[in-house]
Amino acid sequence: MTEELLESALEEWQRADLRDARACAGETVDLINCVLDLAKLQAGRLHLETLPCCLRRIAHEATTRKRPEMHAMNVQAGGSGG
Repeated sequence: MTEELLESALEEWQRADLRDARACAGETVDLINCVLDLAKLQAGRLHLETLPCCLRRIAHEATTRKRPEMHAMNVQAGGSGG
């Protein structure tokens, strides 16, 4: 629904608010999914699968997403690359 609104004629502040609302909705869904996963884990019904992944890429994506918040709190993410 937000995609359709974003395609319509909007003021820039309305467009920014709509993007924020969409981001918050996505974060809310993620939070609900985490709570549901935790409930499954506690009930012994969550089965985890081990898959290969690139931990460096995952860490980079996580810090990139949170960089504005980290900057606002004067927090720096660092590590020894190589």
